Amino acid sequence: MKKYKKFSGAYIKDKLFKKTYNQLESSGKGMRPDLVFHASQKCRCEEEQLLIIECKIEPELNEIKFNKDLFKLFIYKSELHFRYAVYLIVNSKYDKIMKFVEEYEKHFWKAKKKGTIILIKEKHGEQIKEIRLPIG
Repeated sequence: MKKYKKFSGAYIKDKLFKKTYNQLESSGKGMRPDLVFHASQKCRCEEEQLLIIECKIEPELNEIKFNKDLFKLFIYKSELHFRYAVYLIVNSKYDKIMKFVEEYEKHFWKAKKKGTIILIKEKHGEQIKEIRLPIG
């Protein structure tokens, strides 16, 4: 089994990135995504790096877990050149997630590129709602 290198972001000089990374990395479990689709691990070009997905199904998703996964998606989108990043959230209210997004955008580092989508399914039978990032 291949062991993946841990992303450290050491080469990124942005102070807000470092603050965000240090704060969220300390919450444990590293920065590996839930699901990755890419054509090659050898080339980090956008044509080869297709889709990165984070999934949460917890009804009591807290802001720290949300922030860490969103940050992880932004890293993969911005620094590892993934074309699309999707955060799939089930069993959480849209308004709660929207509030998390607004707070995250005020305080933490974010990818500048478009192509990050949050999909929210509040409960069975409800339609999927989406938030496209960056907002504004």
